[in-house]
Amino acid sequence: MSCAVKSYGFIMNSVFMKVSPIIILWVVIDMAMACTPENGQPFQYIAVKNMVSRGILFPVNAETNELTFLCKNGTMMFEADSRKLLFNGLIVWLNAPLTRVKDEWCLVQTDIVSIIYPLAVPDFVLNFPPENLILLDPGHGGSDGGAVGKNIVEKEVVLDIAKIVKQKLTACHIATVMSREDDRTISLSERVQIASRNEATAFVSIHLNSSHNPDASGVETFVLASSGFQSTDGGNEKFTSKTWSVYDQFSIVLAYCIHSNIVKGVGMVDRGIKRSRFEVLRTANCPAVLLECGFVSNPRDEQKLCDLQFRTNLAEAISTGIIQFVTYGNLPSSFIKADNNKAAEEP
Repeated sequence: MSCAVKSYGFIMNSVFMKVSPIIILWVVIDMAMACTPENGQPFQYIAVKNMVSRGILFPVNAETNELTFLCKNGTMMFEADSRKLLFNGLIVWLNAPLTRVKDEWCLVQTDIVSIIYPLAVPDFVLNFPPENLILLDPGHGGSDGGAVGKNIVEKEVVLDIAKIVKQKLTACHIATVMSREDDRTISLSERVQIASRNEATAFVSIHLNSSHNPDASGVETFVLASSGFQSTDGGNEKFTSKTWSVYDQFSIVLAYCIHSNIVKGVGMVDRGIKRSRFEVLRTANCPAVLLECGFVSNPRDEQKLCDLQFRTNLAEAISTGIIQFVTYGNLPSSFIKADNNKAAEEP
């Protein structure tokens, strides 16, 4: 793997990481509509036209059920009354659907701050020194095998993938620490503590998926769910279990860089960038993502994951995405355009 992966001087500065979200929030509040939808949901909404007037989005078309915009880093396509956003053809699930408020198409303020703005104008959000350390977290281990397929066990496959990722990052002079390098039991809190002790730039947790539905397949990447909103796949949970994080804007870009490379690089079905409240995402003290790299319960996915070359290709895609994140600049070409032919339906 070449280490020259669109390096544009992505500088990680702890002070700016605390200041930039405040600046963006100020800009967003300036755009906010002083209204709530008729169903009374207590969310602040922002008219899409306000992002157009400020040069964040540039309209291409505004059909009845579809709105398409250009932005600095590509194309955003929204579906009416849907949480699905296609960013350069890649699925990104919003916290709340695009909806009508007082005859204007609107998005909730949370989605503008933590998703739309970071992806559309990341050079304003991201201004990170070349000192980076990545925490790779192979899921499960020891007494916890994770998902079990007919021929593979999650804890073994993800450890193998993480080791290859570490080799590739190390070859590109990016410091890397693993939460475990052998088959041992390690708690979720210990994994996060390792990242904190090493002052990690990013936390990347690697997993495999499983489902009662054998047809379920593909890759999905998780970032922290926003306070007040359900996780993408729903379920019983406390919506306010985690407040808005200063790292949300960085995590979505990290997720996009990795996810886009996996979808394009290894041809996995795109299930989208989603939101959840996994403990490692809630407690990580840095940008954090959790990758689900295929279903052991799906025969095709499992067959691929059994293959050493496929694992190597998957590790290549993950490491390329991490390198893009830590070297990120402000050119559109730094965002990989994904193949939209393998898009998942709304969960």
